[in-house]
Amino acid sequence: MLRLEYVQNQSPGADKESNWLPALADGFYMILRMYLPAEQVLNGTWTPPAVKIIEE
Repeated sequence: MLRLEYVQNQSPGADKESNWLPALADGFYMILRMYLPAEQVLNGTWTPPAVKIIEE
């Protein structure tokens, strides 16, 4: 399971960088790439979990 707690353009701090994905300051979009997807992915009955925006 991949858990990214910080998707932003500035570092959240050295102690939190293991869960940080650097992003452009002007905005970005996320893409989910599936390798060997299950049948539910292929037939459209599975949807990925929602991205939660958290303001700190």
